[in-house]
Amino acid sequence: MAKRKLTYTLCEMEEVLGYTVQSCDQRTRTKKRYYSDLRPVPDTACEETEKDFEAYHRLRHDVSQDRILKGSLSGLEVIETSTVGEDCVTVFQDTAIGVHRFSVNIWHGTGFDLSVALNYCEASRTLAIVKSRPNVAYDTRSPLFRLPREIRNRIYDLTMAHGVWEVSDLEDFDRSTFPAAVGDPSGFYFPLSKDLPILRVSAQVRQEVLPFAYRRTTFRFDDMDDLLKLLVAVGQIGRGNIESLEFPWESRVDLEDSWNQDPNPGEGPIPMPKVHVLKCMSLLQQCKRLKFLCIRFPTEVLLNLDLSAFMADPGVHALCSIHGVERVEIQSMDHESLKNSESAELLQEILQRT
Repeated sequence: MAKRKLTYTLCEMEEVLGYTVQSCDQRTRTKKRYYSDLRPVPDTACEETEKDFEAYHRLRHDVSQDRILKGSLSGLEVIETSTVGEDCVTVFQDTAIGVHRFSVNIWHGTGFDLSVALNYCEASRTLAIVKSRPNVAYDTRSPLFRLPREIRNRIYDLTMAHGVWEVSDLEDFDRSTFPAAVGDPSGFYFPLSKDLPILRVSAQVRQEVLPFAYRRTTFRFDDMDDLLKLLVAVGQIGRGNIESLEFPWESRVDLEDSWNQDPNPGEGPIPMPKVHVLKCMSLLQQCKRLKFLCIRFPTEVLLNLDLSAFMADPGVHALCSIHGVERVEIQSMDHESLKNSESAELLQEILQRT
């Protein structure tokens, strides 16, 4: 059932939020920001105020009005930064007004750059992880850590069962899991699985076991934007060890943008992902252990778009920079094989090429 849209005048929204649209117009930002669900923050002050108002009504049952609209984060100085290697996360208060007045900038040495707008609750979760520093000093009194590392790795490999990871609650992932996880570029704190108690034994065990847990997990998605969020959230540890991925070549953000531009598209072509696809492919290129990749395309795209136009698409072009995947499957959105498609065959050949 669709959620009922809030119907308030702009003046009523301003009175509740405690600021005017005119004051929003005076804010200057140099970077495009996205909400934690990766929908873009609107470019106009009126639309951004409407989004703030919707978020306020969603939050007000759990957090006091003062904290939602005016609360500052204890421990947040002007800027708080977490750096792992060449990857850096910076969280700060972006403005003095508004529900989404905090920001986290995610930057990787590879050139990946993403700015996420956060409300008070989301920023609190991000900051808590940014300030955390896991103690992974080895306890030599433990019989386990007196064993050579090669033997410990063999034990982890033999005891780790295969599993499947899917987004079970998208709203909870967007509002809670993702904002917290982005605070740690390493990925140490990402809550991979509740079914692996070994990950909770100690920080030392978790540090050694996490790579094996990712290698034994198949990650499945219903939307490319969710894949991007996951690849950011799992950090360097996750991206460096994921071996099995399944996702569709379809973006919720792009579909909504297309609908907003033309609510009656008729029989027009399904839009190819554009907003986040290059960022997603940039992170996918970091999954160097990838052994199985299943991508689902809308049938109309592969059958109605000629080969040259398909391969020239910026997202597909970026995807083709990935090589050496042992097994690649190109399917329809209904999980049917597309072996009769010239585009699918060429894409499969490129991705498997060593």
